[in-house]
Amino acid sequence: MGTAILSAFALALTLVQISCSKTNAQTNYDAVSQINKIIYTRQNISSSAMQIWVANYDGSGASLIPVALPANLTISGDLASSAVRLSPDGQTIFFLAYDNITTVSSIYSCNINGSNVQLVIPHNNTDVVRIGGAY
Repeated sequence: MGTAILSAFALALTLVQISCSKTNAQTNYDAVSQINKIIYTRQNISSSAMQIWVANYDGSGASLIPVALPANLTISGDLASSAVRLSPDGQTIFFLAYDNITTVSSIYSCNINGSNVQLVIPHNNTDVVRIGGAY
């Protein structure tokens, strides 16, 4: 009888340990790791075009992200609203783009390599949009 109780107790402890280890593994898998990058805009003096750049936290490794914008769009040149945001996974950029025809800015996104530009939040003709956070 004592052996059966000890065996049941050992089995219960093993199941608890397995359960806890799966929970920790799942938590670690779902967590977003810090990628130690900054993303910023820079205005090209010669063309006055706004550009999106990425660099390491210490400023090293700076590189231009060649955003493939559709015709008539430019990255917003309004310095107060030219903020860009990087998604928590570091794969998507959010930015304001100015439509040269309608003369309004809307929020767009693209892949970290500048491809796949998509309209996210259109301008609604009554409000001014600004970029907040991406989380």
